Amino acid sequence: MSDLIPLLQDLIRIPSVNPSTATPGEPSGEGALGDFLEHWLQDNGLGTIRQATATPGRDNIMGVYPGAGGPGLMLEAHLDTVSGARMIGEPFSGALLEGRVWGRGSCDCKASLAAMLLTLRRAVQEKLPTPCLLTAVVDEESLFTGIHAFLSQPPPLPVTGAIVGEPTGLQVVDRHGGTVRLRFVVHGRAAHSAYPERGDNALLHAADLVQALGAHHRDLQAGADPTLGLRTCSPTLIEGGTAINIIPDHCAVGVDRRLRPDERPERVRQELEEVATWSAAGRFTWDMEIILLDPPLPPRSPSPLADLCEQAVQEVCGASSRGMVSYATDASNLAETGMEAVVLGPGDIAQAHTAEEWVEVEQVEQAEEIYHRVLAGYTAD
Repeated sequence: MSDLIPLLQDLIRIPSVNPSTATPGEPSGEGALGDFLEHWLQDNGLGTIRQATATPGRDNIMGVYPGAGGPGLMLEAHLDTVSGARMIGEPFSGALLEGRVWGRGSCDCKASLAAMLLTLRRAVQEKLPTPCLLTAVVDEESLFTGIHAFLSQPPPLPVTGAIVGEPTGLQVVDRHGGTVRLRFVVHGRAAHSAYPERGDNALLHAADLVQALGAHHRDLQAGADPTLGLRTCSPTLIEGGTAINIIPDHCAVGVDRRLRPDERPERVRQELEEVATWSAAGRFTWDMEIILLDPPLPPRSPSPLADLCEQAVQEVCGASSRGMVSYATDASNLAETGMEAVVLGPGDIAQAHTAEEWVEVEQVEQAEEIYHRVLAGYTAD
C-alpha cells in the first residue's frame, strides 16, 4: 500500500471540528491538524507558511513548491470538519473497512487534502517544473474566515488557477451556488403573560416573518430551471423570549438563502429585507445582522483548467463529466480575484456530515493521480 491511505487515516485521527458546530466537551479547532500538516510538509522538503486568521490558534497552513518559477497552480482544501458527536461508532477512527476509510472528515474533505499532499511530495521527487501552492484553510464549514484571511494578502507564490478539494465524486465542478445568511431581530413589547394585551408579542410577529420567508422560498421554486441551479430560502434558527410567563419583546430568526451561480449576494440581501418589510407591513419593527455574504461560482469561458481537469479524469477513470453543485466552497472567493477555480475531489457529498461518513479508497487513489497529471500539464498561459 502507498503512503496515501495511512496519511488519510492520520488526518482523520486528528480531530479538527469547527468550534461553531462542536458540542459541549467535544475537542474543537484546527490547531493540532495544522501543526501536523506543517511538520509533514517540512519533512517532505517543502517550504511552509503559517498564516494567522481572525481567530487566534486557528491558522491557515501553506506548502510552497517553487518549481521552475513563474505563476503556478494552487491546490486548496479546508482543515475543519463538522461535529462528530452524533456519528455511529468512533468518529475519528480512520478505520479501513470494505475498501473505504471511515470517520469524520474522511469525505469532507481530508481525502482531497491527503491526495493533494502526496501530489506535492511527488512534485518534489519528480522535480516538476510547474510551481504549486498548497493552501489548507480553517473555518470553511462556517464563516469562510480562512479563505478571507488568505485573500487579504498577496499569495506567497503567484498562481493563476486553483483546484479546490471537495467531495465531487471526481466530477469536474466549474460552477456552484453561493450563500447569504442573515439574522433578523423582530421587536415587540414585554408584559405579564396574564395581560398579553398590554404587550406586543414578538414571537407572533416572528411567526409572520417565518411564513413570509416560506412563501418567498415557494416563489423561488416556481418555474425554476434546474440547469441554472437551485435557489432556496430557509428559516433555520429561532430564538426569543425570556420566561414562560413574560410576553417576549424580541425574537431572532436566522435565514439561510442559497444562490444560483448567476445571482449576487448583495442583491439577494436586499430581496430578503424586502420580504421582511412586506411581512411587517408597519405592524412591527426589525433589525438585520449580516452573518455571511458568500458569492457563487459562475461558469467561465474559456476554461483551460477545467478542460485540463476533465482530460485528466478521463485518462484516470475512463470517463469524465463537468457539472454544477448547489453547495458553496472556497472556489467562489478565489474566482472573485480573477483566477480560474475548479472544484474536484474524491467522495460523495451525500456522505458528508452524516452519521457514517466514509470515502472509497479507489477514488482517493484516483484523485492523487488526477491532481498529479493536472499539475504536470498546467501552464499559466
